[in-house]
Amino acid sequence: MTAKLLELAGQYPIVSITGPRQSGKSTLAKSSFPDYEYLSFENPDVRSSFEDDPVTFLRRHGSHVIFDEAQRVPELFSYLQGVVDESGQLGQFVITGSQNFLRVARILGLLQGVEDATDPLNTPIGRARAEQDVPKRVRR
Repeated sequence: MTAKLLELAGQYPIVSITGPRQSGKSTLAKSSFPDYEYLSFENPDVRSSFEDDPVTFLRRHGSHVIFDEAQRVPELFSYLQGVVDESGQLGQFVITGSQNFLRVARILGLLQGVEDATDPLNTPIGRARAEQDVPKRVRR
């Protein structure tokens, strides 16, 4: 999976990893891109810093950033599109978030030039993790 993500980062400015909560998106992003700065919008301070001044926030963090739980700040996509259009650099950002939100963002045209890498549940590790989280009485 890491090889696929790195390949996509060499072809697109933004790579997204989608899937349900607790499916391993953050772990996959951090392990695949260990040199990227990691910012989670689950953290109220990170979210507030972005919402207060998105332009300064993005300038401060530059490129090679993982934005985790991106669906928490829908405005992020418009700002990232501007950064990507200006720089033309590949592999700038990795975003993670819920499948449904990112699908809607793509439909609305907020994710041009973004490649959706994977749903971690479609990997053997993700499926095993999901099975562990399902109570035995439900699995029959």
